[in-house]
Amino acid sequence: MKKTIIAATLGAMALSLAACGGKGDDKLGSQVEGAAENRADALEAAADNLEDRAEAVRDQGEKQG
Repeated sequence: MKKTIIAATLGAMALSLAACGGKGDDKLGSQVEGAAENRADALEAAADNLEDRAEAVRDQGEKQG
């Protein structure tokens, strides 16, 4: 679900950046897109980490139960 939201957000950002070409701001648009990609990657990594931690908690609960 989170990956879908991130992908949709990035798609909307890329679409809005594509609409504003031709004024010499392509470099800025690329920088914004790169920053968004980096932030999305960090969010996905954090989500994966939380999933791993949740699984570890479940495993620990099963061992103690």
